[in-house]
Amino acid sequence: VATDAASGLIAAVNRKDEILLVDEQTGQERKRFTLGSPVRAARIVSGKEKALLVLTADQVVHRLPLPE
Repeated sequence: VATDAASGLIAAVNRKDEILLVDEQTGQERKRFTLGSPVRAARIVSGKEKALLVLTADQVVHRLPLPE
């Protein structure tokens, strides 16, 4: 769904309401989020506050912290 070279993370949908953060180098799962509604879009934001922004089918934007 999203990737970011600066953080080295990939965001992927595992189930319709679940998103995984995967390490780009190793392929290991770093974090898993269950959102309760199907994922429609995602974006990794790198900067001062690193976060994963996820838009779900119920039109809610979730701001999730990236793992260190």
